[in-house]
Formats: sequence, structure tokens, C-alpha cells
Amino acid sequence: MAGRLRALLAPRALGWTAAVALVGHALHRPAWGVVVGVVTAYSWCFYLGLLAYCAATAIGLLAIALTLLTTTWSAPRVALLALLMLGCAHAHVFAAVMVGLAVFAIAARSDDRTRAVVAVVVAGLPALLLAVFVATRAAPVVGVWVNSDALERVSVVAWGFVGGPAWRAWPPVVVAVVGLAQGLRSDQRERAVVVVAAGLVLLAWVLPRDAPGWQLVSPRPLLLGLTLLLLMVEPARGRRRRPADRLRGERASRGRSDPGRAAHHRLPVTRFDKAPRSPPARALRQSRAALDVACRRQQSVGQTGRFAEVDRVDEL
Repeated sequence: MAGRLRALLAPRALGWTAAVALVGHALHRPAWGVVVGVVTAYSWCFYLGLLAYCAATAIGLLAIALTLLTTTWSAPRVALLALLMLGCAHAHVFAAVMVGLAVFAIAARSDDRTRAVVAVVVAGLPALLLAVFVATRAAPVVGVWVNSDALERVSVVAWGFVGGPAWRAWPPVVVAVVGLAQGLRSDQRERAVVVVAAGLVLLAWVLPRDAPGWQLVSPRPLLLGLTLLLLMVEPARGRRRRPADRLRGERASRGRSDPGRAAHHRLPVTRFDKAPRSPPARALRQSRAALDVACRRQQSVGQTGRFAEVDRVDEL
């Protein structure tokens, strides 16, 4: 029984780690993304057995990574995003709603905003139709709303994310606050991710703990929200500049340099204003011999003329 349980849970944990690492790669933090994936793989939702919700969130992270990595929306990419969103909604509708907000926010802050938003809306239509179908066909449930007190609303941020004792639950939350501060100074697409992630954390404070027919509602947005905030952290050691920042830095340095340096946007080319190299001695000897032969030929046929005096060139 234990072996079957490990065989069931291990692929899910590895899939979660891979999805988080892919988002970290899309945010230009590949190594840190792997660390965050390992830390958050055994989360509170995973511990309680909410496997469908964890799987839906992992599929949603793949959709977020695809949106971050896409600059030009083609038909295959729209179809792939639609497939990911549909799979997320099939696993859990609530997770698909949160992922859809993140994907739409990223598309709205893209360079080609209109085309990106249209592509995201088209890709999200199948998932939206599935969500409406599930909502309309759901059987009526009986239950009561259970709200949390003020102290529990604060503590849910810790035990509702990674969970466990305080030494394990609170450090990821503190690091997520650092990610919030650093993400607000990033580019506009990353700022959109930060705003959505912070909104999901606030949503965990607003939602009731239990709903009719649905228990433990408030901690669920923390899985996606705090994971995205953790991915915004840029470790100081080994920090690598993003391509856009590196390109701006190169252009600024070229503007301060001498005008003799002309550079392409990727490969700088330096022009050296030097005198051309003198021809080798062998070439000089050959040219002098050819000139002497031409002069003798003209003198032998009786042609008179004045030849220009040729200075002797020292051999190199």
C-alpha cells in the first residue's frame, strides 16, 4: 500500500517542481525556480490530499510560463494555451479562474497588447464554457458559511501555504514579501504577475474558511499567489542581468565611449583608424622589376618619353 501511494504522489510532486521551474525560467531565474519548486512541492494542499487542486495549479503554472515566454502569438501557441487552460479547468475550476486572471494580466501588459489579449481570450473560451457547464449542472448543496476570526486570518497565510511547524511555515512567507518588493521594480509583465499574486493573497484573507459544500476555501489561493511571489525573488549571489537590461547597459556604455566604436545591437564591432600596412618586401621587388622591364622595352623600340623618377623604396 505504501509503495502504491509513493508511486501516486511522487510524479505529482515532480510535476509540480518542473512546472515551477519552468515559470522561473520564463522569469529569467532558472536556478531559483528549481529551489522554489522543491520547497513548495510538499505544500499544505498536497498534505491534505487536495491532489486535483494541486494538479490544476501545476497545469496553470505551465500556462503562465507559456504566456511569459510568448512574444508573438501564432495559431499553435494559442491552441497549446487553450489545451492547458482546458486541462486546468477540468482538474479544478477554481484554480482555472485564478490562472486565467494571471494569464490575462500578463497579456494585457505585453508589447503587442491587442493581439495578446485577443489570443488569450480565444484560448480561454473552452475553459470558460466548461466552468459555466459545471456551475449550472452542480447539484444544490446544504451547509453554512464559516468565517475565521482576525488571528486565524493572519495565521492562515503561514499554515495554509507550506504548512508544518512555525520554523517551516513562516520563512517562505517572509521571502515572498521580499519577492513582492523586488517584483514591483521589474518590467511591466512581471509587475502584472506581482499584482495578481498579491491579489490572491488578499483574497485568502477575504474568503470564508468554509462554504456550503466546500471546506477550507480561504487557504487555496495562497498556493498560486505565494508561489508566484517567491519566484520574483532575485538572489544577490550569482544574479544575472536580464537580456533587456544587459542591452540597455551596452547601449549606454557605447554612448559614453569614443565615436570610433560602432556596434551592432548584439555584436560590438570596433574600427581602428590606423594607416594601412606596407606591402611586403617581396611585392616591392616584383613591382620594381616589372617597371624596369617596361622601361627597357619602350627604349628598345625607339620610343622617346620622359619617365617619372622612381624613388628607391627600402626593403622591409
